[in-house]
Amino acid sequence: MGTLSTTTDSLNAAALRRAAFEDRYGAGSFDRLLKLLEQPCVPFAHIADHFGVTRERVRQWQREWFPDAPTGLQRRRLCAAYQEKKRLMLDSLFRSFHRHARAWFGTERIHPVPTRRGYRAREVRIDEFVIALRDASTATPRYRGRADFIYFRLPGDEFLFVPGVAQNASLPRNTFAPFESPVTLSHEPFAPKEQSL
Repeated sequence: MGTLSTTTDSLNAAALRRAAFEDRYGAGSFDRLLKLLEQPCVPFAHIADHFGVTRERVRQWQREWFPDAPTGLQRRRLCAAYQEKKRLMLDSLFRSFHRHARAWFGTERIHPVPTRRGYRAREVRIDEFVIALRDASTATPRYRGRADFIYFRLPGDEFLFVPGVAQNASLPRNTFAPFESPVTLSHEPFAPKEQSL
């Protein structure tokens, strides 16, 4: 019975702290604080100005009520990654691919390829496969790099998705079916060459 009363006491204490917070900062202020702390691009200084407190007090609130939430440097890194992903979506080819692939795979399987300064705009990963993005609306679809699959954007909001080893323009358009076929990858995965002495 001791654990049940301890749990009830901690819930009551949390409810009392929340009520005290809302008494001091207004109705719905605790929910506003939650919403602001969940957004990594909102700096503690902005939250502090919103509630009329110092940045240190905001840090204390975060440590007290949300101990697992990212802090300081982690928030800045999350914000930078968010801003870079937002910049990626400004690229029309990447945005077109993302719109088409999201409908087929869902967003949780699509991952941008990181670089030292952000993300690549012409490559993306779906699961462990590298997808090259090319615009074929003005020229014949070609690709000479190393990729497991190639997404070609065509005129009229159409696309061609082909395995990297077989660039056959006669494949069906507007489908990611080659991704699901078992015969898609016949080449060896990339391995760096050994240095000779």
